[in-house]
Amino acid sequence: MKTNLYIELLKSAINNYLYFGTDSAASGEKFFNNSKWLIPNALKPHTLCNRSQLDFLERVMIHLIENKVAGDFVEAGVWRGGNSIFMRGFLKVIGENRQVILIDQFMDGALSTRCVSNEQFDIWTNRLVSEIEEVKTHFRRYGLLDDFISFCHGKISEIEFPDSVSKIALARLDLGSYESYSHALNKIYPLMSKGGCVILGDWHLESCRAAVYDFVRNNKLNVLISELFKGHLADAHFFI
Repeated sequence: MKTNLYIELLKSAINNYLYFGTDSAASGEKFFNNSKWLIPNALKPHTLCNRSQLDFLERVMIHLIENKVAGDFVEAGVWRGGNSIFMRGFLKVIGENRQVILIDQFMDGALSTRCVSNEQFDIWTNRLVSEIEEVKTHFRRYGLLDDFISFCHGKISEIEFPDSVSKIALARLDLGSYESYSHALNKIYPLMSKGGCVILGDWHLESCRAAVYDFVRNNKLNVLISELFKGHLADAHFFI
């Protein structure tokens, strides 16, 4: 699949590279420091993913399309919607009519009972939260709020997928706590297509790794979890 200039521009827009000239606002001390944003809400990026993470997400989507893996795309833990915006923009460019489902409480999340004391998620006083109408507004600004976007608003343990969702090809989880990852995997994994991919954000958090390893062990799954990036924005993934 050839490089598409719109897709490349979309990556630079959602992480604010166009405006800040940095690969991730969350790693620039001028914008984000000591667990707090230093810029107004309107100037925050729509995703914390850097270019390498977005490039990987694109490669996964290309792989799923080229290998005809059936199913919709899901993001659980969407913050300002940037990654889901990127998913929908990619699908629209290539003419794939798959749904993008956004799952979030769109409010402050509960602390994890499995987080160790130095895990950043639980010491933040300025949480990474957005209201659902704010996320919809971001989609509108990109011209991507359409009938292929679905919002599942509520606790991950209680959400129900739209009746139209029977298979999931891609699930990106970025949830921050043991409980949230456990509930998400229990909800999403049974719908994953053979050959589908689960991307795991927050891989630097001990609680998130514990939830994934417990799920794999308890369900006797034969999957290979591969770590992608190091440090604060670490990701991992596995294919079904």
